[in-house]
Amino acid sequence: MIRLRLPAAKHEWVALVIGLGFAVGSAVPLVRGVNSLAWLKADGVITYMDYKPGPRVIGIDVKYRYSTSGRTYTGDRYRFQFFLLSDQMDGRDAELTIGRYPAGERVQVRVNPRDPADSVLVAGPDLEGLLPLGAGLLMILFAVGEARKPEAPQPQLKPVASGPRYRTAKILAAVSALLFLLGARYVYQGVSSTAWPVTDGRIIYSRVRSGGHYETLLWYEYYVGKQRYVAGNYRAGGNSTPFQDVAKSAAKRYSKGQAVRVYYNPSNPGEALLEPGAWYGNFVAPAIALLVLAAAWLAKKYAEATAHRVPR
Repeated sequence: MIRLRLPAAKHEWVALVIGLGFAVGSAVPLVRGVNSLAWLKADGVITYMDYKPGPRVIGIDVKYRYSTSGRTYTGDRYRFQFFLLSDQMDGRDAELTIGRYPAGERVQVRVNPRDPADSVLVAGPDLEGLLPLGAGLLMILFAVGEARKPEAPQPQLKPVASGPRYRTAKILAAVSALLFLLGARYVYQGVSSTAWPVTDGRIIYSRVRSGGHYETLLWYEYYVGKQRYVAGNYRAGGNSTPFQDVAKSAAKRYSKGQAVRVYYNPSNPGEALLEPGAWYGNFVAPAIALLVLAAAWLAKKYAEATAHRVPR
């Protein structure tokens, strides 16, 4: 049991101050990110987009111009983020962002209705901010919390047999279910995409990324009616692959400026593919799910076999 109290030592005060800084510093952008989903939309244009300078961290430096209420404003906020994470974007995400928003790109900017000069390019909360929020709350708990020692348990005169403990089996079963649902989603998308309507599109960004795995970084634009959309997947499940030749071949097929046929989801036109249908990669997650489910079954049998053993 935990009882709250004032910090009693110097290091606890330090932990409290740092914890409050992390908690507040991450909670504010999370709340503002949620609120920005309801902000007004304004037509704008990207005026500058590049990597932020720095030898070790990766971030993006963006500037845009937008008009609202008969006036023109400028902004430089990509999204609401915890300040220590704003310059630590993953290299892949930075490349995709720069490819998605080149200078001259027409965009819709979210504008605070109470202050038209307050804007953000990508609305919504940055879920990575939950990590420093959790860290801050733990530091606060360490500083002001005190654990009470539980009462000593009464000694057992005779050992008793315990029931089977299925904790490991339950965890494995839950992991199996999540993997199966993820794989089933991509299989369903691939199969259903063969019946999606088709429209003309154009590749606006194409690049091969190597490193821990290979991937074709891709953006293409297309129109449904008069509405412009931009998507990045050329096949169901994403563009990652363990084979360099596959990534290079896709980038060659879909080079920048090339006209393409785009298959889009009629119920969600922002979801689109260039190559409809399921492929073997969509079945990897369900296959792994079956293996994990088999491990859960073995863990269950082991728990039942050892449950009735009574120590001497």
